Amino acid sequence: MSFKKKMMLLLLAFFILAACTTTIIQAPTLLELTRPVSLQKATERAAKHLLPLVQRERSWRSDWVATRILVLPTYQEKTRKILEPSQQIQAYLQQQATAFKGIQLVTHSTQGEATVNYELHSTMRMTTVQGREKLVFSMWMQEPKSKRILSTVSSAVQLERPLLKPSISQQLPAQTWLKALQEASRLVMNRAKQDRSWYSQLAPAQLLLVPIYDANSKENLNLMGDLQAQLQTHSGAAIKIALISQSLLPQAHYLVHSALAVDKNSQGAMYDLNLWLREAKTGRLVAYVHNKVFSQGLPYTLTAEAKDSPVYPEPLNPNAEGFDLRQEMQRPHYPSRLKLEAILADAAKAYASAHYAQALELYEAANAIKEVQSLRSLAGRYLTLLRMNRTAEARRAFADLIQSGFKHSPMLTFKILFAVDSTQFAGGHFLSSQYQVWIEELAQYLKHSQRCLLIAGHSSHSGSAAYNLKLSTSRASGIRQLMVSKQGAVKTQTQAEGKGFYENIIGTGTDDLRDAVDRRVEFRQQTCQP
Repeated sequence: MSFKKKMMLLLLAFFILAACTTTIIQAPTLLELTRPVSLQKATERAAKHLLPLVQRERSWRSDWVATRILVLPTYQEKTRKILEPSQQIQAYLQQQATAFKGIQLVTHSTQGEATVNYELHSTMRMTTVQGREKLVFSMWMQEPKSKRILSTVSSAVQLERPLLKPSISQQLPAQTWLKALQEASRLVMNRAKQDRSWYSQLAPAQLLLVPIYDANSKENLNLMGDLQAQLQTHSGAAIKIALISQSLLPQAHYLVHSALAVDKNSQGAMYDLNLWLREAKTGRLVAYVHNKVFSQGLPYTLTAEAKDSPVYPEPLNPNAEGFDLRQEMQRPHYPSRLKLEAILADAAKAYASAHYAQALELYEAANAIKEVQSLRSLAGRYLTLLRMNRTAEARRAFADLIQSGFKHSPMLTFKILFAVDSTQFAGGHFLSSQYQVWIEELAQYLKHSQRCLLIAGHSSHSGSAAYNLKLSTSRASGIRQLMVSKQGAVKTQTQAEGKGFYENIIGTGTDDLRDAVDRRVEFRQQTCQP
């Protein structure tokens, strides 16, 4: 046989062999796994699906030459930024690759000069389904030159955050208001970022601010602008900050609560600033900061709703030492209370903007939440009707407030405020013009309920004890006389008593807005005397 024929037969044999071993190009497949698993498990499942595909395509060639697969970093799907778990995912893949003969995983740092046969891509994205975050991890095998995709595996991944203990910080040296707020905000935001971990690379966390309140009087304060500004300074791109609202609450990851309480040992020279961070869905405490604030320079003002309210929103305790974190964390029904806070925040905003029809609708929605009750919703309903000049309806709303208040508590504390060292009404024209209505409705309530009340008058801590006892008794007696003048029958159902400054809530004797609660009038249910 001639040399030429031998070469032709050899070439023919080569082409036949090549035809028998050519890679079979298959249509790309998609495997979607919806049950959430750990990131390690999701990576292992993807590897067990994708690596056998490569083995089948390479066939016997993997026995002679290793199939090199370039593992690329894991990216955020939209921004294409490399995610923190990339090295962790590569380690999981290396563990799985040992079970597949002839497959070699390399990275950009270990690739060298040799070419790669395939590229292994992966991305992550965060979505929200029915108010809950969902993490999706996708991995696919691709030929580098043709960009042909062999297959893609998409898997839901469990959100696993480090179980950090609550961060507790106390700054004892007193600071100015903004300095204390700045330091507290920095500590809270740093802890939020630590708790959020690398998930902030996928989607920023939504942090909502619950209105700051006075821990002694339970009234909301008009200080949210300062707090929001300081928190925003330390948030960066990882956290979005906004005031609590109905529209944003379902997307919230964290809530920042805050309270001011006068430091009674400082004779009013200092306040305690309390900031605490809670996880929105579970109520878990993430961080708590306690700072001292100088009273001088503190822009202490009430919100429009709190300023106009006829009652204090909760029963007041003169023996309380200000804010108690443990007591706050033990309050039940946290999700329902957040829902109520969101509605009331929207209502208070509408009320302050004189959008009274909108505010009325919101206060009525708040009152419909039966799991948690708040006098704020009833008081707000009364206020908005009054502002809309619907006086008859406002009077009925006030009667509802009295009835509901005494149903849930043996005592109601009204803002029937008096001028300093006087039995004359104070509190501004809007409130004082309503005092007669309040007293008349209280008398009507007693007439129909056949209950008995102790009318307790109080005074601020300025002047002698004897003088203030006499002054507070005169104030209580004046209220009782007005009630009897409206309904003579309640004379036997009421009793007046002065408390002086012995049951002060604040006790600083500053005789201004900060200790106005010390000049209050309380109506306490008591057993009727025969």
